[in-house]
Parts: sequence; C-alpha cells; structure tokens
Amino acid sequence: MPYEGEYAKYDTDLSLEYTYRALEIARALSDESLTGYALMTLAYINSMSGFQVEALELMDTVDKSRLAPEYISTYYHTYRTIYGAIVSQVPAGDRHSVYRVRAECYRDSLRLRLGRDDVALLFVTTDEMIENGEYGKAIELLLAEYDKEGEGEGEEANDQTKAILAYSLGIAHMKLGETEAATISPSVR
Repeated sequence: MPYEGEYAKYDTDLSLEYTYRALEIARALSDESLTGYALMTLAYINSMSGFQVEALELMDTVDKSRLAPEYISTYYHTYRTIYGAIVSQVPAGDRHSVYRVRAECYRDSLRLRLGRDDVALLFVTTDEMIENGEYGKAIELLLAEYDKEGEGEGEEANDQTKAILAYSLGIAHMKLGETEAATISPSVR
C-alpha cells in the first residue's frame, strides 16, 4: 500500500452523514458561517466523489462575505479542488482552458491567505510544481517536510500532514512514471 499506514481510505458515506448532521446543527443555530463551512465540506466530498456539477451548485449557495475569516482559505481550497478535478476530466480545448484558469486563480487566492510557516503553503506550491511538470523539485520539498514531521504539535496533526504529504509524493512519483517509488514509504528510501 502506498506510504503504508499513512494514507487511509476515505469513507464517503460516513463523511456525508457527519457533514449533513453538522449542516443541520449549523442551520438550527442560525450560524451562517458554520452553515457555509458545512456546505463547503459537502461540496468537497461531492467533488472527491466525482460530482463536480453538484459541488459547484453547493458552492454557489455559500456567501463568502458571511464566512468567518478562518473559513476563507477553505472556500478557495474547495473551489481549487473542484476546478482541478474538472480540468483532469475535460478534454483539451476552450472549456479546458477556462477551467484551468479558474483552478489557478483559486489556488493563487488560497496562497495569498496562507502564512509563510503554514504547511498548506507547501501543498499549494508543490501542487503547482506538479502541475507544471517540476516533479523532482516537488518531491524534494515534500520529502524534506516529511522528514520533519516527527516533531511538533501532536500526533493527530502530524498524521494528517503525513497523509497529505504521502499522497502528494505518490502523485509526483506517478507523474514521473516511478510506480514503485509511489508505493514505497519514504522511510524505506
């Protein structure tokens, strides 16, 4: 298994159940910010499940001006994820270019919201590198962060970060055609 023990299978049904419950609670509290966050989470889950049209429809219901400041990054990240998925599914042509530009704009908006020391900035940067064919550079940066991920704030945060790092490393290796490297834990190297 790729980066064994560090990238778990995503349980969509459980995620949807949890998120619908969070949406119900947010609406009961009349909290527009939490409602928007729950809707963005639903949109993200839909996008990860291949339902980009539904994801965009959900995002159309989110009023960015009503979101708490800590949710604005999620807003940009969710749109970046949706348009990135569309780009990977739409054949080259006019619409492909439009979706690629949208994905890039949302990625750039997200980048502007992240602090220098935020590990999410690394993910945004290496995402762009991978998209631009700079796989070796992305792998180098990701491995450097992966090696640092033993120290820090807590096991849960480190596990989540390591899972994202492992996933990103796998993508970069796959793009390079290094199937074996994409399925071996970095600690084996």
